[in-house]
Amino acid sequence: MAGYSICLIGNSHLAALAPAWRKDRLGARPEVSPVYFGMRAGHDWELAVRDGALVPTDEEGQEAFQRSSRGHRSIVTGDYDAFVIYGLGFQASKAWPLFFEYGCVEDLHWGPVNQLISQDCFAAALRLAISGATALKVLAQIRSVCAAPAIICPMPFRSEAAFPQSSLGSHPRLSQPEYLARVAEEFHHACRAVCAKRGGEFIAQPESTWAMPCFTKSEFVLGGSTWRRDERGETKRKGDDKHMNDRYGAVMLQAILRRLDELSGGAVLEKESQAAPAEARLQAAE
Repeated sequence: MAGYSICLIGNSHLAALAPAWRKDRLGARPEVSPVYFGMRAGHDWELAVRDGALVPTDEEGQEAFQRSSRGHRSIVTGDYDAFVIYGLGFQASKAWPLFFEYGCVEDLHWGPVNQLISQDCFAAALRLAISGATALKVLAQIRSVCAAPAIICPMPFRSEAAFPQSSLGSHPRLSQPEYLARVAEEFHHACRAVCAKRGGEFIAQPESTWAMPCFTKSEFVLGGSTWRRDERGETKRKGDDKHMNDRYGAVMLQAILRRLDELSGGAVLEKESQAAPAEARLQAAE
């Protein structure tokens, strides 16, 4: 059987996936191989499409691709069977301003609403709020030259430790976990819609990693990593409640692999019985 190559494109959050894969292939077939293309947060992510390849328009971007992919200065789309766009502006915080100011009649159940609007209007505004994400720009460039499956994953929710000090913690509605469940549902619905419209598929952060809706369990944050020039995940900076560790990476990566296996007709994973839940596999490998 021919190999199955997965192109993973992202910012520093991508670093949680690579060590998880190195510890355990999570039930993937031997011929499956990932290639990571990462650039640091804050980079403008200006890519040009040249002869079927996505090429950073500046030297810094090309060097970042070369380091993270271990040799490739551009993404030759024809070399890959599937694409994963990870992070790159897809984050729940894009929804906060809308939920702070606006709401529908049903939201009054959880507290006062400054400006009432219809559910259709709210949903449209939320789709617009996330439509500027860099992830969608990259997806459009891939789709201009390639029809291979493309999965988009969000940036992880912040650690649960950040909730009490956040602006949400003092908001009459957003301070309630039950209401945050509605926020997560609306955010994910909007993400699925904007990705599908552009020929991609959205995979949400698995609920097994949630402490509560819109916040991640601290166990997945401690010891988190960031993408650095030495191609390795580096111990997170003190106070960093956004980057995840390899245990989180394993859970997310397994969700990605399972969906790609479905889309490919079984080309990605060994028999399901050989693929235990990601956390259990990773702990056994330690």
